[in-house]
Amino acid sequence: MKGWRRAVCVGLCLLTLYTPNAGAGAVKKPLTLQQALEIGMKRAVDWNPKAKLATAMSGDFPMERESGEEGRRRLWHEEFGVPGTTDHLRLTVEDGEIKAVRETKGEDRYLDNRNAIDSPEAWKRAKTEAQLRPSEGVSFGYHYRLEIGEANQARLAVLGSDSKGRPLQVHVFLRDKRSLTVYRKDITGGGLYVGDRPLLGAEGEKHWSIYGVELAPDEKATMVAWGYPDPAEQLKPFAKLSQDRGEHWHDIRLPGIVRRFWWQGSHQLYGVGTRELWRSNDEGQTWSTVWQGTRKNQLQSADSYQSQIVLLTDEGVQFSKDEGRTWHPLDVQGTARQAVFDADGTLYVEATGIARLRGGTWEKVPGRFLQKNGGQVVTAKETEFYLPTPDGIKTFLNPENRSYVERVSYTRNRLYALSHNQLYTRSLEEDAVWTKQQMPDDGLLTDFAVGPQQELYLAFGPKLVWKKQ
Repeated sequence: MKGWRRAVCVGLCLLTLYTPNAGAGAVKKPLTLQQALEIGMKRAVDWNPKAKLATAMSGDFPMERESGEEGRRRLWHEEFGVPGTTDHLRLTVEDGEIKAVRETKGEDRYLDNRNAIDSPEAWKRAKTEAQLRPSEGVSFGYHYRLEIGEANQARLAVLGSDSKGRPLQVHVFLRDKRSLTVYRKDITGGGLYVGDRPLLGAEGEKHWSIYGVELAPDEKATMVAWGYPDPAEQLKPFAKLSQDRGEHWHDIRLPGIVRRFWWQGSHQLYGVGTRELWRSNDEGQTWSTVWQGTRKNQLQSADSYQSQIVLLTDEGVQFSKDEGRTWHPLDVQGTARQAVFDADGTLYVEATGIARLRGGTWEKVPGRFLQKNGGQVVTAKETEFYLPTPDGIKTFLNPENRSYVERVSYTRNRLYALSHNQLYTRSLEEDAVWTKQQMPDDGLLTDFAVGPQQELYLAFGPKLVWKKQ
């Protein structure tokens, strides 16, 4: 199961961020950025009195086309953190109400938002001084993002397009509200590689955005990759299957918008969406629905081990022993944030700490955060992580003493760690050291898989380079 991964800010938020309930009967309440931050900050201070703002951005309702005029939107994604730590809290303000609260990890950098410019003023200036127009792509209308940019300069960006429909951003710097800078977006990079050799979507003028890659088990040559062929538009998602380690590809028929795939056995493929879990017994050519959610009970994540399936939904953890024919709720202590099977079938749950189910009894394991990559569970906290082995749980420090890594994977008897778009690897020997893995400079590394000969399959999303106009 693919755990935490980096968001690629070219529309990826549609797949990785909270999906709102924009159904009939919803009370529409568009807010300015500062109004939404006031609501979010109250929840953040309840979480930790020392909480500070890290970033904020507006979001889209997938089935609606909201204009973002006058600096107002119904959906805002916000992130807060505790100075001196990597503890972060993500939440969504939807129509004035708090939704989708989740603890996570992030960088120890924060914004001073006092007396800052609000989105209506920034929108007005972007229109009149930079002739910014609303976007017509997936991120429809005007969008807003509050962040720390280069040289730690806090800025409020208004996103839209120019007169030719090309992506455009107008930045207002918070320390000097008179400063207005216009940036054009240049999308570079993307594609799937094995080592430094391109396999899919990495040649030609326009590279593809690859979100994930999964190798079938049992040393087969079969693999699946998925993403978008046009990073700028993000309109037609694809999934492709190769039966010869990426030399040739054919399309998989998608049952819906699939956020992630994984293999269960040599031919069985699972796909997880926002409300559905699907299964294919013929390598993605036909699909059946394993679990169907509702507008009020959506699917957060899923995993399987042989005939067992575990789901994390809005209503809690659901468990099946018979491939999804029957379900029953799983009682866990606290609010579950992750539920996965280890390679031996042991169930791990991240809630109030991390626990694993053995012999019908829950037992605590070290760590605060849970990941599963390459089939093996890894738990982590701040500067170190823990790997269950037959000889007990082993502890490892992050590469280069980093306070934060986005992803850790144990596969084929080696450890891999992704941090700041750099991949590191080491063996399990006590005196082993982390070494940087050579890889193409072709965007943001979103996923990777390790082949039977230790060959690395690297999935890249596009990298955004904003150039001053």
